[in-house]
Amino acid sequence: MSRESAVAKSKRYLVEGRVVLERVLPGGVIATVRGEGHRYRVEYHAGIWSCSCQAKGPRCCHLLAVKSVVAVDLEPIR
Repeated sequence: MSRESAVAKSKRYLVEGRVVLERVLPGGVIATVRGEGHRYRVEYHAGIWSCSCQAKGPRCCHLLAVKSVVAVDLEPIR
């Protein structure tokens, strides 16, 4: 059996309703993602993404899940 990729896992987390956006502000996002037995905090501030899990960068399915539903680089609608 092959291991689930970070992209596939992030999509599954979205479908299963495991992503909760707690705060979305201009220039900042705070979210919680319920992983396999743990809850992880995902944040975006000043152009930097972070997650409380051990995986870093493109291997973090929690970051990928939140990034797929939040457009942080768009200008605000006026």
